[in-house]
Amino acid sequence: MPRPDRSSEGILTTQKLKALLESGLGGAVTSRTALAAAMCREGEDITVHGIDAWFKHVDSNYAIPRVSVDGHWRSYPIPQQRWPVLLDIFGIGLEDLDRDDISFRRWCFARRRAQRQRRPQASLALDVAYYCSPRAPEYHAELLRTELRWLLDQGCRIHDLNDPVVESDTAKVRVLQRSHLLLCHLHADSTGDPVCREIVDYATHHRLPLLLCTEPGLTLTGKCAPAGILKRPRIFGRRYQKQLFSALAAVAEEPMKARTQSPAFWQQQPPVTDRPSIAVLPFVNFTGCDEHTLFADSMTEDLTTLLARIPEFFVIAHATTRIYQHALPDTQTVRRELGVRYILEGSLRRAGSQLRINAQLVDAETGRGLWSQRFEHGLADPFLAQDELTAAICAQLEPRLRLDDIAYGARHGSISAWRLWQEGWHWLFVDAPAPMPSRSMACFEKALAREPDYGLAHAGISIGLCTGMLWGGLGPELMPKARLHAEQALQLLPEHPVALYAMGMMTFTEPRGLELPLQYLQRAVELEPSNAMYQGVSGYLLANLGQAEQGLERCRYAMRLSPKDAREPFLCYMLGNACIANGHYQEAITVMSRCRRFSEVDFIWVMMGFAYAQLGDRRRALGCLRQIREPRPYRFYHYAIMKTLWLGLPAADKEDYLALFPQADLGNTLSASA
Repeated sequence: MPRPDRSSEGILTTQKLKALLESGLGGAVTSRTALAAAMCREGEDITVHGIDAWFKHVDSNYAIPRVSVDGHWRSYPIPQQRWPVLLDIFGIGLEDLDRDDISFRRWCFARRRAQRQRRPQASLALDVAYYCSPRAPEYHAELLRTELRWLLDQGCRIHDLNDPVVESDTAKVRVLQRSHLLLCHLHADSTGDPVCREIVDYATHHRLPLLLCTEPGLTLTGKCAPAGILKRPRIFGRRYQKQLFSALAAVAEEPMKARTQSPAFWQQQPPVTDRPSIAVLPFVNFTGCDEHTLFADSMTEDLTTLLARIPEFFVIAHATTRIYQHALPDTQTVRRELGVRYILEGSLRRAGSQLRINAQLVDAETGRGLWSQRFEHGLADPFLAQDELTAAICAQLEPRLRLDDIAYGARHGSISAWRLWQEGWHWLFVDAPAPMPSRSMACFEKALAREPDYGLAHAGISIGLCTGMLWGGLGPELMPKARLHAEQALQLLPEHPVALYAMGMMTFTEPRGLELPLQYLQRAVELEPSNAMYQGVSGYLLANLGQAEQGLERCRYAMRLSPKDAREPFLCYMLGNACIANGHYQEAITVMSRCRRFSEVDFIWVMMGFAYAQLGDRRRALGCLRQIREPRPYRFYHYAIMKTLWLGLPAADKEDYLALFPQADLGNTLSASA
């Protein structure tokens, strides 16, 4: 007998696959056609021709000729990427492959005969959610593998909560909702596993039968009322099997709960609009407390309300999404029934005295996660926590949705006037402080060419022109054009936050004082309170109108709302200004130092220089003024410092600072400032 060229141990070969089919370990899967159908159901794209290719040794991509152990069989390795599905169908593990082809065949038939003798008369048609803490001791691994095979033999359908596919909170809840029982393995280290504790709390709160398998000597504490508690031995023996079967049978004998499917009130819906459409699904409560269930429902309602106040978004009403409160559907179901492009889902949990919210934005078309974030807040004032968490989620969601929708339009060739405005709005903040926001202005002009009465495009052009004039790239001769577009935008969209923001920017740039711009910005904040930009600009205006503390608090709130999007440098600029108005000079310097994208903007250096001057460091103040690359007329700086900036600070301090400007070659005489 010739010796094999390569050992077959640890390899799934065609001979082993043939033995599995002939032994009947796969139940009804005893032919190549049945195997192909079963693999397709498991998500593998394969046909009976692919199965035949393995057996006929013609799989050119993977089949490598190999002499089998017995010397006269020719065997070929099955592609390793198919193994997980095949092993699941036949209920075997990787360690079972550590035999040669002949020994493996004998093992398969012996195992099948033993199973026929042990199999109970009745099959347990149960959906079992199965969880074991990853901190389990190593010696439990073999026991758990044996137990899973035994459960499959009893007819149970296993949904493994340890699978990375169900890593998110909402995925775990979907598994628990379609299961009849939660089988949870506890050990000494499980008390430090938050996922284990939350899963048990959720099952207890929602009255899902709970079967706990614990180490001998482990004492359970808490409020959970499990369906049964089993003491787990070191080996999977007959006594433990009988106890486990009895516990499962007790659950099976009770009236089976109906599968939690969402009520299909509608046929498949087409997308409701070409703009971002979103549904806020009920947040999952992992705390096991009814009080927090009400909190989660209120959070969902408030999020829906705040997102609906962003005029460009189409938001499904809270009364509609509440139908999913007790049966959380998958993303494809939501898209099919509601016709939305995005889904916001999340969970609520408690960590000590803190409330933790996990929020995730999902593309309903692909199921891909686009954005996720964790938010925390103290529980001392639940209503304040609810308001601040809701505003923070909406503030960070808004720019993410805009960016993704720009990309969506580019992928699908759907470049409408609205999407052109979206892109221009994005570049307006990303390109600053360019002297002229060219890319954003080009987008606004294209949108206006498509729709001459498009109010958002008029507002965008006005804001772009005012931005260019404020940063020094454009001259005041363009002010009439900026005013015309801002007024047209307000006439077309009188209660739109962007039109109000355009009017605020225009009246600030003219300038007409700060009271009128503040009125426009205050109204924009009322209409869209989660917009960090409107909050920051209104805080800046308040601080410079003498309401320094209120303005500073609003600027800090804007930074908390949107700490990492493209508008952060603008928010830093306004926060630093509010710090100076309150006399917090060192904090202002720290904040301004973060505005590296604004290093070419003269008023960043003017503000930093003033802060240094108030701290008594005239050398650094002068150094800041000398960083100004393209100085404007001295009277412009004099007017801004004396008439619009830091109105609550003494005029003598400002005049003293203005005396440094001639030394920095920014002006020759104070008389030019009249």
